[in-house]
Amino acid sequence: MSSQRPVLAPFKKESISSIFIGIDFGTSYTKVSYSYAPTTNPQIHTLKWNDDFFKPTVLFIKNARLFFDKPDGESKEVKYFKYSMLEESLRNNRPDGTKENFEEMCCVYFLAQVIKRSLQKIQEELHLDDISALDIFVNMGVPLENFYEEGNKRNQGLYLDILENAVTLAGGSKVRAKIPENQVLISNLDEVYSEMLCKKAVLNWKANVYPELAAELLLYHESDFVHDGLYAVVDIGGGTVDMALFQKSTITTTKEKIMDCINQDIQPYGIEVRKSKNISENQLMSVFAKLIVDAKQNNKKNQWICPVNFKSIDVFFLGGGANDDWYSNAIKKTPLERNWKQAEIGTDFNKNLNEFIMGDNRLVVKDQRLIISQMLSRHPNEITNVKGFPNFYTTLNCSLMPSSSSLWEDSMYELGKRSGYIL
Repeated sequence: MSSQRPVLAPFKKESISSIFIGIDFGTSYTKVSYSYAPTTNPQIHTLKWNDDFFKPTVLFIKNARLFFDKPDGESKEVKYFKYSMLEESLRNNRPDGTKENFEEMCCVYFLAQVIKRSLQKIQEELHLDDISALDIFVNMGVPLENFYEEGNKRNQGLYLDILENAVTLAGGSKVRAKIPENQVLISNLDEVYSEMLCKKAVLNWKANVYPELAAELLLYHESDFVHDGLYAVVDIGGGTVDMALFQKSTITTTKEKIMDCINQDIQPYGIEVRKSKNISENQLMSVFAKLIVDAKQNNKKNQWICPVNFKSIDVFFLGGGANDDWYSNAIKKTPLERNWKQAEIGTDFNKNLNEFIMGDNRLVVKDQRLIISQMLSRHPNEITNVKGFPNFYTTLNCSLMPSSSSLWEDSMYELGKRSGYIL
């Protein structure tokens, strides 16, 4: 009897109708996961890039060309372009002759290559003869700034426009743009990108952006290991530190799980930004303390927030900087007793994430740094389960906002002012 492994028969084209791609577009690393439908055993797969799940968010310049893969010989790295659009301290020196939107061009080119290559990998892994006829959903996690309102003009556009242009360049629109295999002349990309900004292509694929925090909270929402209570999430990225205070509760009669985001904040205090800026522990401590104090005050003023117990909060640290003791030590030193007596809480830090990540049978690869891409690799209707986030939910025709959203409009306006996006 032969000891060879049986060859898997190719999936019939009719057996898979949809591919769901989740992208965690990070300042330092990018992660991609996917799932497909229909299936009786839904699983979330994560793609490897050169034997690693973490693809460096880096491009290369050589001879006036932009490369996705590092070319032979000497070349210059282009890093941090994802967040340097918002944080100038991370910005690279632009090549001669490029326009002000160089960082945006890098984002579009990088994401287009990621999407195109991800689909090639998925087609190979699923043994599909043709992937072009399937429904393809590309969902990407982005910073909370993407959803600010600036005056009377909605500022939904920055990362959503970038994703849609990347999808177009990757071949997902009615205009069949062809992306070079690995390199592009910067002047040509500049010309193509300028034309794309003027003429919006109609997409064949569905492109959506979501707050990274919303994706992370979905894991807590769906996990049986996370019991009802008050929690804080601190997501430490390369560019930003995103924080959210949320409550998980269960309706007694129906056993339905409810996740309410009570307060949230985002600051440019990420790992890479901290290398170039003198960010003190007091700055991070102050933001975390204010997150709790504001939530407690709002809890008293607004009927729609369920009663919560602020005397015990579990704090979860996520992201690539989760192992950096500077952040956890700074938050542990938050002077709640001295400067924020009204908070009256005690905290349990470094909550073990593995107990519910390891217990989730959907996740083929189990790593907290992959959670955003994994939670986004599904149909958009399954991503909108967290209440209390900005008004982007209304654009998805979801009735998940509180009956009175003025609190969140006010808080987002104040957050925008503090971050410099609203003057």
